Amino acid sequence: MYAKCGLLKIAQGVFDKLPTRCLITWTALISGYANHGYGIEALDCCEEMRIEGISPNSVTFACSLKACGIVGAKGKGSEIHVEVSQNGLLWLNPVIGNALLSMYINCEMLSRAEEVFKELTSRDVVTWNILIAGYTKYELHEEALDLFNQMIQDGYRPDAVTYIFILKCCGIVRAGDVVIEIHIELARQGLLEKEPEVNNAMVHTYAKCGCLRASQEVFYRSQTQDVVAWTAYILGFIEHNHASEALRCYTQMQLEGVYPNAITYICLLKACGMTKSKCKGQLLHAQIVNNKLLAADPSVSDALIHMYADCGSLSKVKEVLDRRSAPVESLWDSMLDAYANHRHCEKPFIFRDIMTSNELFPDTVTCLSCMRA
Repeated sequence: MYAKCGLLKIAQGVFDKLPTRCLITWTALISGYANHGYGIEALDCCEEMRIEGISPNSVTFACSLKACGIVGAKGKGSEIHVEVSQNGLLWLNPVIGNALLSMYINCEMLSRAEEVFKELTSRDVVTWNILIAGYTKYELHEEALDLFNQMIQDGYRPDAVTYIFILKCCGIVRAGDVVIEIHIELARQGLLEKEPEVNNAMVHTYAKCGCLRASQEVFYRSQTQDVVAWTAYILGFIEHNHASEALRCYTQMQLEGVYPNAITYICLLKACGMTKSKCKGQLLHAQIVNNKLLAADPSVSDALIHMYADCGSLSKVKEVLDRRSAPVESLWDSMLDAYANHRHCEKPFIFRDIMTSNELFPDTVTCLSCMRA
């Protein structure tokens, strides 16, 4: 119970006090460590269990493979692969096959994962999803779409997770025709109403493909217009240079009583920069400060810097940058480039010197900005 709830120190303490420890108790502890991202601790427990003469079962093997994926233990993962193949577990239990696939993908051994996938005689929808997700992770979007088609041809029914990954791929490769087919199937199954995440993915994918009207229709028909849905909708306008429309959407979002999150603010700041709407950007800045998002998410302060730079408010750029605990070279480059663009000829050289004093050394972009000035 403690391990499942993430109270791993307490779980370890209880475990250490047990007079006898069996496979079930070992597996519970190993599972707790692996499921909460403590791969090294999980693998250490596996070794201790074997030293005590206890052999792992299917669940133990699956947790061990997950731990290998967390820490990138390719060698150990390959050893477990050999062991589960020799004792026949790999061919009998899809859970082990799925864990093995995930391990190889997380260890950046995609070709090995493909080999395992082809060898598996016991597959389920999770098996297909893992490899599709792997292709998406490594930006092999066409391969993911081909695998999706093969999945359907082989008689497997995609679930919400499958559709979320495939819609992402469709948006990136601009496969609008495939999106329409998926939309028809999702509507037939009623998944857009049942699964808000699928609905949000559909909104964003239509927008990515340039089908803004279709994106709008899906959005307004959705029963759950939460912050994720609104953000996907707003992002679609920004990606197609309709920044003013994105800002109008935000006004409507506020009227609906939906509060923005960090990603929403990043999108809106981008829109302010595109439209040179400094006043709106400052209002967003004030909201961000009130919500304590600057310290919580560095990406928000990055977006603020870029917005003020796009609006030509160079003093505000420096103000935000000065408040960052650890300035990044790329952001200094953005500021230098902004000064050069707005004809503050002496400023790039001043900030180049400030960069050097902060042990941030000029790169090619920095030098080009100074040359343009």
